[in-house]
Amino acid sequence: MKLAYFHTNTILSSWNFWGAAHTLRRMSHEVLDAAIPTNEHGAVILTVTGEQFENFRAIFPSLDYLKQCDRIVVAGPEYVSPWLGSLYGADWQRLTARKIGLCLESSTRAEYLAIDQVGQDYDVCYYPDPRDVERIPNARLQRPHIDVERFSTVGIPKLCDVGFVGSLYPKRQRFVQSLQRRLGVQFCLGDVRVHSLEGEHQELWTSLYVRSINRLRIHVSLPSINPMTVTRPFETMACGVFLLESTELPEPLDDGTHYRRYDEHNPQELARLIEYYLAHEQEREQIARAGQRAVREHFSAERFWTDILKGVL
Repeated sequence: MKLAYFHTNTILSSWNFWGAAHTLRRMSHEVLDAAIPTNEHGAVILTVTGEQFENFRAIFPSLDYLKQCDRIVVAGPEYVSPWLGSLYGADWQRLTARKIGLCLESSTRAEYLAIDQVGQDYDVCYYPDPRDVERIPNARLQRPHIDVERFSTVGIPKLCDVGFVGSLYPKRQRFVQSLQRRLGVQFCLGDVRVHSLEGEHQELWTSLYVRSINRLRIHVSLPSINPMTVTRPFETMACGVFLLESTELPEPLDDGTHYRRYDEHNPQELARLIEYYLAHEQEREQIARAGQRAVREHFSAERFWTDILKGVL
């Protein structure tokens, strides 16, 4: 297929959205990758000079190119729609290619209440929050997916018994402080950030992130402020690392077979699970291998994109 792929030029969901063009090309699709400009904080730039806008316009797909596309995919339409409106105006609505939106947020969060209106500009729009799917006409549930070629075992030595790689906002900091008081081992914390004068380096970020996860014997997915399904647990399992997770993961993933679930309101229980699985290596590795196989089989990016582009999902 011939595709145009619009997305913000920042790390939004690890490799899965920023790197989708790479994944799609590996699947033999022709892809024009159009990254919407962001600032040094990863936020979409909404104010530019006339000269800057013309320079940006020159690197985006032309209308003639879009008219030749089989599909137009937009990741994060709640962020990039102002740019699409400025670049293409009313011609955007007249394009005949099937337009697919992949929302990254939920309208249940106050700052994104207009997401349902954004979705009206697309033939189909996928949401990560089931509550949006229930009330928005053209909405479908966005299935978690992982580029299993990126998130895999890399054969580096285990340097830490247990830890977390990701953003440490106040809720997680408070939880870790409570957990550490109950643990007899060091809990390692990692926050991977790679920047240059040009902004975030997503490919290098992903490589370092994967290596950081693989250094852990146990990865604890710390409680999130986000009620939606996120990709972090699937990335951990795709790396073949044992996962302790606070939310119930979708079928066919099973607590006790592919990962272990813990109660985020009971740090003492989590401490006991950590100590148990550090002491029972064979059982821990068996669950980790089963989780890796299940994610590769059921949540691969290749399967996700094949279904999305065919309109199966």
